[in-house]
Amino acid sequence: MGLRLMEEGISFIISVNQLDVRPDMDIILVRSAMIEHGSTEAYVVSEERTYLGKLHLRSLILADRHDTIMNLMDKDALSIKLDTSLQQAIKTASNFIGETIPIIERETNMFISTASEGEIFKLYLEL
Repeated sequence: MGLRLMEEGISFIISVNQLDVRPDMDIILVRSAMIEHGSTEAYVVSEERTYLGKLHLRSLILADRHDTIMNLMDKDALSIKLDTSLQQAIKTASNFIGETIPIIERETNMFISTASEGEIFKLYLEL
């Protein structure tokens, strides 16, 4: 049972509490939304839900009023594909520093949700 679970996709540990924002949103509004949400990270997605990058509250706090979300987001942030096995996710998360890792659909790059490294490792320890 444990080995089979290690090889399954990670779709069963995704979060529903992530904050996603549009690339054209005002940085002051996004900063306020992140503070209200209690998150230091947000995920930038297009209207079609395509994943564009990760946004850190620190970059918004240090930003100039005229900066844009597209300029401030981390386009190369670590992400995990929806069909990634738990074993692969553990390996990926072992070098991760942050709150959550975005989960995206492999073929379309559609933003699905997030998973925290804590959720991944907790499941591993339960096995």
